[in-house]
Amino acid sequence: MPRSPTDYVNSVKDGRVVYYRGGKRVDDITTHPVISIAVRHASDLFGVKERLYEDPNYGLVSKYFRIPRNTNDLLDRYKLIYEDTLRFDGLFNIVQAIGSDALFSLMIIAKKVDKRYGTNYYSRVMKYYEHVVRNDLAMAVAQTDVKGNRAKRPPHEQEDKDMYLRVVEVRDDGIVVNGAKIHTTQGPVANEIIVLPYRALVENDKDYAVAFAVPANTKGLKFIVRPVLEYDGNPNAVNAASRFEVEALIVFDHVFVPWDRVFMFREWDLAGQLAWTFATYHRFTAISYRAATANLYLGASLYAARANGIENAPHVRDWLVQMIMYKEVLSMGAMAAP
Repeated sequence: MPRSPTDYVNSVKDGRVVYYRGGKRVDDITTHPVISIAVRHASDLFGVKERLYEDPNYGLVSKYFRIPRNTNDLLDRYKLIYEDTLRFDGLFNIVQAIGSDALFSLMIIAKKVDKRYGTNYYSRVMKYYEHVVRNDLAMAVAQTDVKGNRAKRPPHEQEDKDMYLRVVEVRDDGIVVNGAKIHTTQGPVANEIIVLPYRALVENDKDYAVAFAVPANTKGLKFIVRPVLEYDGNPNAVNAASRFEVEALIVFDHVFVPWDRVFMFREWDLAGQLAWTFATYHRFTAISYRAATANLYLGASLYAARANGIENAPHVRDWLVQMIMYKEVLSMGAMAAP
């Protein structure tokens, strides 16, 4: 069932643990002077009628959850992302695109894991997918580990074993994980967090080969939001005053995950394929929205040139043409990818 902006905003008032500046816990992200802007930006997506379509299985749902099955489906996804980015002042609204990128990659790799190991991950992924689609959820993807000592590449070589997220306990009803993930866009304002492996692994890293999903208010989950320097304390932040997306470090402190939400568990030899497949989907998403974001910079440059009376200067016109060409190359790449 499609949600309204108000439905979404109310859904993130759920007691999640969020910190911003100086270790201060945020009581309500929807009223916080900085994070609430990211909440409002995310909520705008739920007011866009054009994002909805009639699915034969689920009824009226978000187009972001439409599984790409051919070239035309991917071209439609490009147009959806491009047009939404323009709609949101040149800043893409990521809360359903990135999660669906992760789900599409999980659908592919889960089948491979099931075939190789006789597991049932694909059915779990599809059950979770149905939950997300029917409830019109906002999602974030936690993939990048903090890594620790970069000279020690395999995770098991780290002195602090929690520098990569790992399984620390196996129970009859699920698993318990420890670690942290960084650069999680809109994680603090999402409904669900999808966790994926960061890189290819070796056999001794099998405890790090894990993929799962948890609600954002799960016990043991802590969000540490990166200060939004382009707005916080900047009186000249015109565009950021109306919309931006937050980045966060997510700490997993003995977080329990039930088996039906576990999509990879110690299948180390396919962790790299999952990481790469997600990255491939998300690069398509990224080039689609950045082709539209380029309009923001192009327009700002043109107005700056006009304000200074130099828009007809040959070298300025040359640079504007270069920006137009760059934008069109991005669009071309997105349309050629399918």
